[in-house]
Amino acid sequence: MDETLTHLNALRAEQRERRVAMATLVATRGTTPKKEGAKMWVGDGGHILGSVTIGGCVDARVVAEAESVLRDGGARLVSMALGDEDAWEMGLTCGGTVDVLVERLDLRDGGPALTAYEIAAREVA
Repeated sequence: MDETLTHLNALRAEQRERRVAMATLVATRGTTPKKEGAKMWVGDGGHILGSVTIGGCVDARVVAEAESVLRDGGARLVSMALGDEDAWEMGLTCGGTVDVLVERLDLRDGGPALTAYEIAAREVA
């Protein structure tokens, strides 16, 4: 939660991005480099912050989906399976399946998700 709030505050303070796509690792199966809750932020100006894996094709696909969500709206659940052999060839030491939820947040107008994070920040402070 702390990292999420830190990223949100950094993105809002920069004022380079009006909207961002928030990608959240919502489920994992098998061995994966990160666990549920990992986040990646993709701004409508191209700024990327965080990661849902350790880079490579998974994060690249998340960036592509994020760009679509920023352009078209809505949310998307992206499932990606990476077999052990494929993972090894790419230099990853794990192979598993990840589900990533990609949704758009407006940093200037708030909205329900941003409001929920602001309330959570006040409660844990």
